[in-house]
Amino acid sequence: HHLKPHCGNSQHWMRGQGAAVAALLLFATTTNCQQQSCMGSQLSSLMATAGTSRADYTPDGPVAKRIASVTPYFPFKGIPKFYDIGGFLKDPEAFALVVEVLVERYKNENITSICGLDARGFVLGPPLALALKKPFFMLRKKGKMPNVVTGEAYAKEYAGNDALSIPRGAVSKGDKVLVIDDLVATGGTLLAAIELIKKFDGTIVECACVVELKFLDARGAFDKKGHGDVPIWAMMSEDILTLDGLADASIPTEGYVDDGEAH
Repeated sequence: HHLKPHCGNSQHWMRGQGAAVAALLLFATTTNCQQQSCMGSQLSSLMATAGTSRADYTPDGPVAKRIASVTPYFPFKGIPKFYDIGGFLKDPEAFALVVEVLVERYKNENITSICGLDARGFVLGPPLALALKKPFFMLRKKGKMPNVVTGEAYAKEYAGNDALSIPRGAVSKGDKVLVIDDLVATGGTLLAAIELIKKFDGTIVECACVVELKFLDARGAFDKKGHGDVPIWAMMSEDILTLDGLADASIPTEGYVDDGEAH
C-alpha cells in the first residue's frame, strides 16, 4: 500500500516512522570496509542520472553542473549574488550527488573526524560522517553551545565580527580533521576554524565546500595568515552558478525584497 498524503491513520504513520528508523539504522550500523564501499552504491541508487562515472566528479564538471542547475542566487544582505544551497537540498537527486561526490573524494583519506561550520556545515557534514563512519563535531558561533573554547573574533563576509567555539575534547594532538562548509568567500570563517583546530594540535586535511567564489581569493588569505598548508576544495565555482532566482519563473519569489542589511 502507498501511504496517502496527510493521512490521519496512526498505523500508517507508525509504519512510515518504522521504515524511516530502519533505514537510518541500516545506514548508521554499516561497519566494515566492504559495507562502506556499498554505501556509495546505495547513495548512487538514489540518483536518476544514468552512467555517472567517478571522472565526472571534478570541480565544475558534469555532476557539479547538475547540482548548479538547481542552486539559485538571490540579492541578499546587499550582496548581488547570494548562493542558496536550499535549491539542491530540496532536490533529492542533486543532494544525493553532493553527498556522493564528498564520499568518493574522502573515503580513502586518513581522517580522524569531520567538522561542520555554523550553520550550513551542519547539513552537509553529518551525511558524510555517517557514510565514512567518522565522528562529527560542530564549530558554532560564540554563545550557542556549552563546554567550549572560543577563538579570536574574525570579520564576517557580510558585516561585523563573530567568533567560533569548539567543544572541549573535540580535537586531540595529531587528529586529522576534515572541515566542511557550504561556501568559501573571503575565507574568514574557515580561517577561524583552522586556527581553533590547530590550537589543539590538530591537522586540517582539507577545507571542503560546495561553492567557492574564486574572485575573492580565500587561498591568498590562507597564505597571508600563515595557513597556506591547508588546501581548499570546492565542487562548484561562480563560473557555473548561473541560476538567477528572481528571473527563473519556476522559483516562487513574489514579494521578496532584499533589505540590504546585515542579519
